[in-house]
Amino acid sequence: MAFGKREETPEPIRSVTPPPSAPAREGTSILAANVHFDGTMTGGGMVRIEGDFKGKIVHEGQLVIAESANVKASIQANQLIIFGRVQGDVVTGDLLELKPTARLVGSIRSARVVMSDGASLIGNADIASKGAFEAYEVSAEGSKAQGEQDALAADHSNGMANGFAHEDSASPN
Repeated sequence: MAFGKREETPEPIRSVTPPPSAPAREGTSILAANVHFDGTMTGGGMVRIEGDFKGKIVHEGQLVIAESANVKASIQANQLIIFGRVQGDVVTGDLLELKPTARLVGSIRSARVVMSDGASLIGNADIASKGAFEAYEVSAEGSKAQGEQDALAADHSNGMANGFAHEDSASPN
């Protein structure tokens, strides 16, 4: 090294090969908006329903019902987030979240419920600590109160389309 001058250290050669990626997380499965499904769906991970679903859902992960979705089903899920329309009984092991555009006709059982301003629930709600509903099982035929749900939906259809309120409909006094 000369007096007053620093020798520059060359930077190490870097590999252009990207480092190995982290293990892939479970992907999101999507039932697209143009898909109509009739039957039973079981699984885990993250699932997003954007289309029409009729039947039964038993899901061990997070289930998202998109704003474009129309679901007529009994649903069991660990976490359920609803943006769209659901008719049927809902049981969650952890969380049920109703977003502002959510329309739910049916009974709910959940450890936690978050209901945003603007969301609609027509039915009964049982909210208890996590694990309280493990013994509850939704039948393949739907709820035993399905007739009651249909009657509730019909009773509330004045000023409503398909049993779900429009944002601009007036509420009765």
